Amino acid sequence: MKNRWNTDYLLLVITNLVITVLVVFLVSSQTGLQGVPGSNGIPGSSGATGENGTDGVDGESPYIGSNGNWWIGSSDTGVSTESWVEDTFNPLDFHSNLPVDDAVEAYDLFNTANPNVIENSVAYSTTLVDQGFTAISTPQEFLAIEDNPTGNYVLVNDINFLGVTWSPILSFGGVLDGAGFGISNVNSDNLETNSSDNLALFRTLDGAVVKNLSLFDFSITFNINDAAMFEMGLLSVYANFSVIANIQIENSILEGHRNLGLVSAYADGSTFYNISINSSALNGVNVIGGVVSDSGASTFINIDVTQSNLGISNSQGGFISGHSYWGLYHDLYIHDSYIRIVYRENEGSVTKEDIGLAIGSLQGSYVDSVTISLSAINVIAPLVALPYYTIYNLGGVVGYGNVVLLSNIEVLASENVVIDIPDFDISDQNPMVEYIGGVAGYLDQYLLFSVENHADVRATSNVSSFYSSIEAVAGVLGYSAGQGTFYDVVNTGNIFGSVDVGGLLGGVGYIQNLGHITMNQVANFGMIFGGVNVGGLIGSMDGLTTLKVSHAYQNSDVFGVYHVGGLAGQLNTVNFNVDIHVELSVIRGRTFGIDVVGGLAGLIRNNNYDQAGGKISFDSIIVDNHVQSMLYGLAIDEETYIGFEDFYNGGDFYFSNQLGLVFGYVEAAIDVEKIFVHQALLEVQLFVLIAVDDQYLLDDFIYGYMLPVSNRIMNEIFVDRDLQAWYEHPVTNLLFPSFAWEKGAQGFIPHLFVGFESTFLPNESYYEAIYMYIFSFGNVNV
Repeated sequence: MKNRWNTDYLLLVITNLVITVLVVFLVSSQTGLQGVPGSNGIPGSSGATGENGTDGVDGESPYIGSNGNWWIGSSDTGVSTESWVEDTFNPLDFHSNLPVDDAVEAYDLFNTANPNVIENSVAYSTTLVDQGFTAISTPQEFLAIEDNPTGNYVLVNDINFLGVTWSPILSFGGVLDGAGFGISNVNSDNLETNSSDNLALFRTLDGAVVKNLSLFDFSITFNINDAAMFEMGLLSVYANFSVIANIQIENSILEGHRNLGLVSAYADGSTFYNISINSSALNGVNVIGGVVSDSGASTFINIDVTQSNLGISNSQGGFISGHSYWGLYHDLYIHDSYIRIVYRENEGSVTKEDIGLAIGSLQGSYVDSVTISLSAINVIAPLVALPYYTIYNLGGVVGYGNVVLLSNIEVLASENVVIDIPDFDISDQNPMVEYIGGVAGYLDQYLLFSVENHADVRATSNVSSFYSSIEAVAGVLGYSAGQGTFYDVVNTGNIFGSVDVGGLLGGVGYIQNLGHITMNQVANFGMIFGGVNVGGLIGSMDGLTTLKVSHAYQNSDVFGVYHVGGLAGQLNTVNFNVDIHVELSVIRGRTFGIDVVGGLAGLIRNNNYDQAGGKISFDSIIVDNHVQSMLYGLAIDEETYIGFEDFYNGGDFYFSNQLGLVFGYVEAAIDVEKIFVHQALLEVQLFVLIAVDDQYLLDDFIYGYMLPVSNRIMNEIFVDRDLQAWYEHPVTNLLFPSFAWEKGAQGFIPHLFVGFESTFLPNESYYEAIYMYIFSFGNVNV
């Protein structure tokens, strides 16, 4: 999906996101509207646009019709311009360039003027010497740069520091061109004894240019428990307003306490182009970055990390940057590389947080075009029992983000999961594991655009206690705080968690103000395994966040215990300013649970029946899934107590077994319009579906269970069990605009997601999986 959209067609309109930090990179320009290929669902165009639109090579321009909808040519899309404006993101009204476009243009100009010299070139270095550059051929000549720190230098051969005593060059503000040659065997054993911290070849790069240089076989290592050892890099400690380009780092290691970066420890206003890291390692405690540990207002373009590993025992770690603010990242590639979250000896009770394969902690930044493959974050379980410890904010790309834009992201499927948290002995080790996402762990004020996760997220696989604190786990975003938009977002990975588990979004919360989340053209195809608040797209809404879901598609297995739904496990409103609205969506697959289970949503509630709560509404939705009790095959009734072996601390627990084709349990005012339900069988041992009349079906199966709350509107709910003809029902012809959906033998599917395959357990594995999952609460191999 990367680069699916032409960037000139993109306007990131986020009214509630204060993305002022991106102004540094944005130069306004008016360009012709470039259309989205019609095969992706929205006919496109090229050239200038006007009120009536202009024909283009890929279709016709969208325009506003007299009825207030978007039209394409002579066709009414049925999409209201008012609703798009309300949602603050309009895919049919892109007319400006991306913030990244200007940075890429500058990158292209740099590459034109400064060719990437990968192979060592005597001819190239000779040319520079003829132009007045000082030739460097020995380690001593290199260290002598300190005598003239603003000069221009070029390597004329490889420089080997083996056995050479060295100390950092204090400052450099000139030009160093490696001419494709390398520096090797710089190690801490030969460091001058008076150099105790701030270690690198250069302590400070200040307005310098360093390019066409290889660093290999470096080894700078100190005891990570020694807090006096900090702020280390291979090239520099500080990179201030410098350009570092065409750098290769191979077979090197950097180990210390904190602020470690293979290229630089700190970067301020600097530019990093064409950085390659291969077969290298970092080990430390805090703020560990493969390129830079801590960066501000810096640009990173074309960064490639391969077969490398990073070990961190506390917080803020990533292969590109440990911590970043006001940054722009474009074309990041991480392949066959691993982050290990480790426990130090005698560490005690600790918090480990803000760790992502690309960036640990990110603020006010733009990340575009990222590919993660064959890579993972692995949590290493402690060898001894700890009083308590917490693991927060782990993401396949970003651990923690505030005021960020993530676009054109691919986390590819592989034999490895993208995040793997092992089994814990809950009673002895008491871990708190929260905010785990295949793309991001925790985001506040964000936009996710054209994002895919295809790797599994395993936040737990065998938990013996119901109240284990493993919360907010999802294929894309573990936890959302504040404002956010999902557009063209897909998950196909299998997700394992405990509480608040979803295909796209796990849990939702707020910091100071009411939140708002918009999801448009989103889908999940991966299996979801959880305990409480488990949904195909969303685990749980907290009740203080407005939600708008449109053109969503879910088609996979969803396994849970309580509050389980094909779309969402729990939808909650507690404030009259908070609305939840789901429209124009298809919910398919198979949904399994014990109590409060619905084909569309499990639990729908407000604050203790407070009618001042917000509005919850559903409009134009197909529910075509299979709802089954996890207790299928056991003799149960409305007041049966069931012994659960190790489940719920080995005791008994009461299950009322509330299941419905659409809703499991409703205790809020809701509006429902045009819900088309198809299901061959609702498999609940307590009931026999074919024996009930239509009214009984509506009361007990469609709605599950509802408290007598006023202001509930239920209109146009259609039930059809014809496997062959359900999608030809006349009502479905009114549900979906043709530009986004198509009908086929298997039902409706969005154009954007035609190429994705849904994930289900084989039929013969269901009973085994249900038994193992409920009684071991997660011990399922898929």
